[in-house]
This record gives sequence, C-alpha cells and structure tokens, in this order.
Amino acid sequence: DGAARDAFGLLARGDQVVVLNRETGRIIGAAGGLVVTAGTADISNDGVISGDTGNGVTVFADEAGLANGGQIVSEDGDGAVISADTIEVVNAEGGMIIAAGAGLAASGGMVTVDNQGLIVTGLTGVASARSAIVVDAATALVTNGRGAVALGDPGGIQVTATDSAVVRNDGFSTGVEIHGGDDAVLENGADGAIVSAIYNGVHAGGRVSVDNAGLLRGIDGGLGIGLPGEVPDAADVVNRETGRIIGAAGGLVVT
Repeated sequence: DGAARDAFGLLARGDQVVVLNRETGRIIGAAGGLVVTAGTADISNDGVISGDTGNGVTVFADEAGLANGGQIVSEDGDGAVISADTIEVVNAEGGMIIAAGAGLAASGGMVTVDNQGLIVTGLTGVASARSAIVVDAATALVTNGRGAVALGDPGGIQVTATDSAVVRNDGFSTGVEIHGGDDAVLENGADGAIVSAIYNGVHAGGRVSVDNAGLLRGIDGGLGIGLPGEVPDAADVVNRETGRIIGAAGGLVVT
C-alpha cells in the first residue's frame, strides 16, 4: 500500500508469486517497476506501477495473469512485458498502460488479452516502432472492447500466431496487423473503428477472415484492408450494412 523506489520497485521470485497493488500503492523503479520470475504469477494493480528507463511490469513465468485497473507506465521502455506458456491480461475500464515502447507485449503459447481501458505507445511523442498491443503466440485472442482505445504509432494491435489468431474490436485502434497460421479472424463491431496511424487500416500477413460492421480506414496512401495475394484463398471478407472500408489508395486490395 505504500511506495517503493529502487533499481527495481519490486523484484519477486518464487514458485507462486501474488502481487496486489492497491489503489494507494506505488511501485516505482529507475530500472523497472515490477519484475516477477515465477512458476505462477498473479498480478493485480489498482495503483501505480512505473519504470523510468525500464519496463513498468516484466514477468517471466509458466502461467501469468495481469489485472490492471490502475496505471502501468514506462517513460523509456515497454509498459508490460509478459512471457509465459499461458497468459491472461485484463485492462479494465479506467485502466491505463502507457509507455514509450509497446504498451503491452505478450509472448507465449496461449495468450488472451481483454482491453476495456487505454493502452498507448509513444509516450515520448516519438514513434516507437512498436504497436500498443503486441502479441506473439501459438494461439491468441485479443479483445478491444467498446470505449477501449489501443493507440500506437505505428499501430494499435499487432498479433502473430502460429496456430490461430482472433482480434475482436468494438473500440478504437490505430490499425490492426494480424498473422495467424491457417486461422486468422478479425471481427470489427458496429461501434468499432480501426484507423491506421500510418498506412493500412488492416494488414494481414496470411489467410484471414474479416467481418466488419464498423469502420476500417487506411491513410497516407494506405488501404482499408491490405491482403497478400500470394496466399491461395487468402481472404473471406464480409462487410455488413453498417460497415465502411475506406482507404486513401483503395478500400480492399489483394496485392
């Protein structure tokens, strides 16, 4: 419940590590806010976790859970970096993950991300070359809920999965890049807006199914949806009655 400041704000190791940072809690470190190495890691934050030159939160575990309703901040690193076989991240309404680099970077076997708050990259005002949400996994499910924001330069959501990747958006994201083996799905709801920060609204690196009832928009010479033509049967696109696919260089293009 108090404040901690050191090279790391808090360094925790063990078979099972549980960290509960309450609303008045502050975990602050010059080299990183919270660092956990564990078999099982369970982190709940309603206060502030902050790293100066390092990440706000860093986790290496077999199983990792992060529930954030407070603030996770990094002035010169990534907001939260998690590597585990199984990862579940919930950024609740009112929760903020803000960083100079990636807001959230998660890599593992099965990764689930549910963003109902704000995840932002490029805190310093300089393009970070990392998206707000970056997922690299075997199986990935990313949800950006109604009213949620994934704001990044170059992109909002970037998902790479060897088996299956699913992105569900009902909020706002500055672009979606999705690569998912033989099973990649993007669902953009009627309240969803995917507007690229620099190029295509949606960029797919392989076979993908897109179900759009909202806005997909590319700017600065970009496309609403850009799909790879070298992949057989690369696209299954449904644009519903309320759907809008708009691009400076074209709406939907298979290249």
